[in-house]
Amino acid sequence: ARGEDPRRAAQAVRILPGNATYRLRLAGLLDAAGDAAGARRAWIGALRLNPRESKAWIGLGLQLEAEGDPAAAERHLLEAARADRQFLPAWSLAGFYLRRQREAEFWRWAREAARMAPGDGTPVFRLLWRASGEPREIFERGLPREPDVMRRYLAFLVTEGRAEGIAAPALWLAGQGVRDDAPLLLNACDILIWNGDIGAALRLWSELSKRGLIGLAPPRPEQDLVVSNGGFASDPVTRGFDWRLHPPEGVSLSLGTGAPRWLRVSFSGRQPQVCEPLSQVLAVRGGQRYRIRFRYRTEGIRSPGLRWVVREMPSGRDLTEASPELTGAIETEAEVVFRAPRDARAVRLVLLCRRVPGATRVEGALWLTAFESVSGP
Repeated sequence: ARGEDPRRAAQAVRILPGNATYRLRLAGLLDAAGDAAGARRAWIGALRLNPRESKAWIGLGLQLEAEGDPAAAERHLLEAARADRQFLPAWSLAGFYLRRQREAEFWRWAREAARMAPGDGTPVFRLLWRASGEPREIFERGLPREPDVMRRYLAFLVTEGRAEGIAAPALWLAGQGVRDDAPLLLNACDILIWNGDIGAALRLWSELSKRGLIGLAPPRPEQDLVVSNGGFASDPVTRGFDWRLHPPEGVSLSLGTGAPRWLRVSFSGRQPQVCEPLSQVLAVRGGQRYRIRFRYRTEGIRSPGLRWVVREMPSGRDLTEASPELTGAIETEAEVVFRAPRDARAVRLVLLCRRVPGATRVEGALWLTAFESVSGP
């Protein structure tokens, strides 16, 4: 009965005629081979031996639907669900009602299938998106409010790149306050940012902060407090509205342990001619002019080419109005000045290292701390 030959399965049934599992196996093989009548006899035989064999009810139901008898098909599929309250009958009914365009029944059984889906649930979630392209409807009608279901659904959205559906399940899951969910939620926050949904990203970031899943206060652009973790008190999570550390070859970053805490950026002189080892997404008010104050010092840096720039999102256009070259061994307070475009919700603050023509590459170390933002003329 383990083989792929219906004749071998039929032999198993003859040897042990009271074994319903062998009859189910025979029915499946005959159905796949196009022998509808033989498959039906085997399914009926399995049900005579065990009326709770849900796979037999499902097989008969799908066959009846294909033959143009949806009423009988529905009765058989519902009998499968009464006999077996697990995934397969719910999944089969969801597909049946979707094909019959019976909306209320579809959402009921799709929700049940989502609750019990094996693995990562991807087939069920794809069925939901095929039934409705409206993220709010899927969230409200297709998903039970259970952490495991919402976790798998959010992972599906992140993997599939369906940014338009991420906000609602991410906020719901963040509200549960489970620390192990933080990496998934931070990835979701990043997708919202790069998709331009800064409002939803800020709400998610605030919820992560409120629930203690990140050790950072959220930015408050309405008060012009747009820099997060300005003193590097928390190790950067390299996501969302925190510092993003992405040093290329030839650049290293390390955090000090004293107070105040400094971030050290070391350049070997072998880094790429242009690189951006450090950045942060800033949530801003459109049309507002900002000054980002910070303190820095350098060691061994004699070549020009190291400065802060502010870039428009997503175009990357340079918005910087004023920003000094970062050089000098004495601790210094400096400012980056920029104006956010009128329709902007976020910009990127970027540490830019660029080899200036006629000069050597930057080599040495830069210490940074005490970032704060103020609006100003």
